[in-house]
Amino acid sequence: MLGGLAHAGLILLVPVLPVAAQSSSTWWYIQGGAGISSAGDLTYVGSNVDTGCYPYQSVCVEHDGYRWVYDYLADPGPGFAAALGFGAGRLRMELGFRFSQRNLDSRFSEITFLDGRALPPAPPASDYASKAFASVEALSSRAVYLAAYYRLLSLTNRVHLYAGAGTGLTMLRVSDVHYADIYTCLAAVCIPDPVSYSSIQLTDFSDEVLAGHLMAGVEVTLSPATALLLEASFSAAEDLKDQAVYVYHSTPGLTSKATVANVRQTSVMVTVQRRL
Repeated sequence: MLGGLAHAGLILLVPVLPVAAQSSSTWWYIQGGAGISSAGDLTYVGSNVDTGCYPYQSVCVEHDGYRWVYDYLADPGPGFAAALGFGAGRLRMELGFRFSQRNLDSRFSEITFLDGRALPPAPPASDYASKAFASVEALSSRAVYLAAYYRLLSLTNRVHLYAGAGTGLTMLRVSDVHYADIYTCLAAVCIPDPVSYSSIQLTDFSDEVLAGHLMAGVEVTLSPATALLLEASFSAAEDLKDQAVYVYHSTPGLTSKATVANVRQTSVMVTVQRRL
């Protein structure tokens, strides 16, 4: 939705640029800045086509695979931005780059069969014991975007309010996704061997997706060639989709598919802009 709004904003602003370019006030500029970035919780949905049954199921039911869900809790993290732009009157158009990284914490939500059916209940007793572990490191994003800005209001000769919209490509990466479920035998002998139930996955998920950006800020003119910008922005990206092979699984070459959804980001940055 945000990508559509940002795209619509660009469509409205871009045709005005040639008119604004006729203004006596036109310039090129570069800018760079840093700040803090925060994000809401992400949702990680994984699946595979493992048709086997496990000791934690009281009965073996025919099925096509498993589907699991984790909530990824995101901490605030650093953000950096750089851009090359052109200004004409009240309008600016820029090609920019933004980077941010946020640490993640993994929280299990649910597991079902691939078609959404609930798993059978656990048996009252079992000759097997399992220890499951899941963790994730961080979400990083590298965005290249085209944005248009409009100066809405001048509070003084040096202080101006502006808003903007942009869209572009973002490389998303969820790093160090680690999952392990290790089975052991509680009886003298277990058939099948507990290792046949164990699985390990350690991977990174990454994808290049479309993203939309909305910005608003205050521009303070420090000199004829230099301005200081305090900007708040909100970005939303398409879902990250990827797949990875298990490090170990009883089914050789088995892969799991991953979707990371609700990739939203709010940033506040201080930027220095220099006219060329």
